[in-house]
Amino acid sequence: MTSGSEETKLPSWAEISRLSDEELRKVFERSMQFPTYSRNTVDVRRIATDVVMRVSSTLYDSEILTMGLVSQSSSIRVPAIRRVIERKPRDSPGIVMDYIPGETLGKCWARLSWWQRLRVTWTLRSYVRQLRRIQVPDTQRTSMFPGPLASEPQECAGCMFTELGAGPFASYEELTSGLCTSLTSIAASGSGPHNQYHLMILCLWS
Repeated sequence: MTSGSEETKLPSWAEISRLSDEELRKVFERSMQFPTYSRNTVDVRRIATDVVMRVSSTLYDSEILTMGLVSQSSSIRVPAIRRVIERKPRDSPGIVMDYIPGETLGKCWARLSWWQRLRVTWTLRSYVRQLRRIQVPDTQRTSMFPGPLASEPQECAGCMFTELGAGPFASYEELTSGLCTSLTSIAASGSGPHNQYHLMILCLWS
């Protein structure tokens, strides 16, 4: 986290928004890194009082498109994207987005009262319901496919797909079939779940 004294030294985004992508990368390199809990190669640093810059080799256009779609189509509060830093031969792509002060849910959950936890749970339930109702532009719901937002099926990433990913899946039926095949493979091995991927599959289909 950025300390109070360090925060006062930071400029505002309005003061540095005219910098080139290369100049922003230099500001990023001089800034303090946030601790990360992701398995992906994500580097997040606060480059101004009101924005952070996120650099990752696994940042894809679909993620940026998804953030915009969720922001426009739901009441879910998504940090606004201020700048997209294009990929270079030796540099990973990045995005400059609003800095949201506060603690992560993982840090404050133990201190929350039962009523606060209920409110959080109810809010997350609302978010899931809204996400399920979002219509991808220029796409019929019957032709939608699982995975990243794109014009055609893409490889799926996430703990339920292992670190290697899975797919692409042309339909939700294909996704279901793939997960069922994984469950059958786990059962046939007779060894039971031995990693987070196996546990996720069992939770989904038990």
